[in-house]
Amino acid sequence: PHAYLTPGLGLAGGNLERDLMTVKRLAAHFGTDAGLVDAWLANSRYRRDWVLRMLHAEVLSTVRDPLIALWGLAYKPGTNSMKHAPALALLETLRPVSIRTYDPQVDLTGRIGFPHVTPAPSALEACRGADALAVMTPWPEFREVRLAQVQEFMRGRTILDPFGVLDRGRCEDLGMNYFQLGTSIPTRRG
Repeated sequence: PHAYLTPGLGLAGGNLERDLMTVKRLAAHFGTDAGLVDAWLANSRYRRDWVLRMLHAEVLSTVRDPLIALWGLAYKPGTNSMKHAPALALLETLRPVSIRTYDPQVDLTGRIGFPHVTPAPSALEACRGADALAVMTPWPEFREVRLAQVQEFMRGRTILDPFGVLDRGRCEDLGMNYFQLGTSIPTRRG
């Protein structure tokens, strides 16, 4: 929990992925094996799609006309860039599922191509009536949101927190089904 590097939703931001693609092209040009690079890229895609797989398993396959709350659109905290952001890939994949988003620095208002997405003025408002909450960018301010209020605002009980931003024990005490990337599957509630 105190490591400098933390697990995430794969490569984002574009620079490292671009460099890995360059290494693959060079390897092909010079007849060198790029299997390790291929494995890194495949693992990155697998991690990026974790939230989508969990949403299908927990909500999309069972709830009619679901609403998904999504916290964080930027590819990392401290920026407003969405370049190669896992949240952007999720928004594109989940058409026409209704999604309500909140990000402290990214505003989707008026952006063409996302008619199924409604920006919310706060993290809590993004949760109003939601069947699931997905934390896509580990903004520090999300740690400060009162989880009891999140539970009150949500219709469903599913929280997908790949980065471990929220307090798992508190979520579970409130009766939420909390999922974190790389951890065990919780006992189902309600």
